Amino acid sequence: MASAISSRVKNMSQLKKRSACSAADTLVAVNTHIANGFAGIEGCAEKTHILPAFIPPAERAEDEHAIPEDVRRFASAHEPLLLATGAPFLEQGTDLYGIDMTLDLVDALRADYPKIGVIWALLDFIGNRPEYEEKILTEVPERGLEDHWLFIP
Repeated sequence: MASAISSRVKNMSQLKKRSACSAADTLVAVNTHIANGFAGIEGCAEKTHILPAFIPPAERAEDEHAIPEDVRRFASAHEPLLLATGAPFLEQGTDLYGIDMTLDLVDALRADYPKIGVIWALLDFIGNRPEYEEKILTEVPERGLEDHWLFIP
């Protein structure tokens, strides 16, 4: 699976890579190999920070600041912590990224895991449904999940 993804990224046009990079405020790589790959894309090097996935400390001191403080505080306060990314996108009434299922999951698990948390990075692209996004954003507090859920725009 990883090699299939890697080959798809390698075959993307430079224009698509630059476009994806320009849409990001920050890129987080889990190692120098990935960071070097980002560096080969125009405009990405200065946005790239290295934060190892499992082995602290960061490879460079300045990389510690790549994650905003509010996200760090949320992550430190929750266990288990689920990380996800996706858009409020419906296809024939089905949430393609599973935001709705993740809400159900956290709602069901919080009795057994009172510190469970979700950090969800919202993607923004053509096809998003603003009315569905509003429904999801309203549903979090309606279910009492606001202390368990952090959306990152």
